[in-house]
Amino acid sequence: EGEERIGLSLALANARLAADQRDRAISCLEKAYEESPASLEIRDLLAEQYRAVDALEPLAKLLTGAAQYIEEAETLLDFAREAASIYGKLGSPDQAIEVLRRAANAVPDDREIRLKLADGLLAAGHLDECETILNELIEHFGRRRNAERASLHFRLAKVKQGQGDLEAALEQLEEASGMAVGNTEIMSMLARLSREAGQHDR
Repeated sequence: EGEERIGLSLALANARLAADQRDRAISCLEKAYEESPASLEIRDLLAEQYRAVDALEPLAKLLTGAAQYIEEAETLLDFAREAASIYGKLGSPDQAIEVLRRAANAVPDDREIRLKLADGLLAAGHLDECETILNELIEHFGRRRNAERASLHFRLAKVKQGQGDLEAALEQLEEASGMAVGNTEIMSMLARLSREAGQHDR
């Protein structure tokens, strides 16, 4: 019965699309997805329509919600990346934490996913968990010092600032500034926190 209902919903949605009634097709697919959230066909067709009309927030919610039904690691990574990218554009990277956690657990050595997770955790104020991830990512660089590593120290400075440890934040900023010379964002934060800490010689 469930498969028959899914088939009917897909047929109706495709008929709406063929008749150039995308909005009605989307409504049909949204109802079908609510009833059968594990359906690959419904999910993919609905996601395709959201992309076609640039419905970013509904698409991100769909990708995030569908993650629990995905078994293939690569598909999960794709969903997590797209959801994180959308939520980043919408100014709410913390909304991608759930799907990024799933992806990071499935593929723990994917640094891009772990960095996006750290950004979401930082935005949500989950500072201790964010700090753990950032330190692990920094360890991966060993003795290498480059702009990519500098960005991690910059994030870690924000974590330490949020934890109220200005001295540790300044140390992280000095590390970052030495690896990304001339980076105005890093230098601006370093100057500002130095003034707050009363260390004008920094």
